[in-house]
Amino acid sequence: MVGDGKVLARSKLLRAGQKVVLRASIAGMQKLELHAEGGEGHNHQSWAIWADPVIGK
Repeated sequence: MVGDGKVLARSKLLRAGQKVVLRASIAGMQKLELHAEGGEGHNHQSWAIWADPVIGK
């Protein structure tokens, strides 16, 4: 998770069936981005699924 060009939160590499909850303060942020990177040094057969992203107070 990147806000205004700064990394706010990052998860470890996840495998099928795993999930993680990321939390970060985004107060005052103008731009929020969700990034995904390939695992194991490549993007071959890498997937990113953002299920139910929520922004709250």
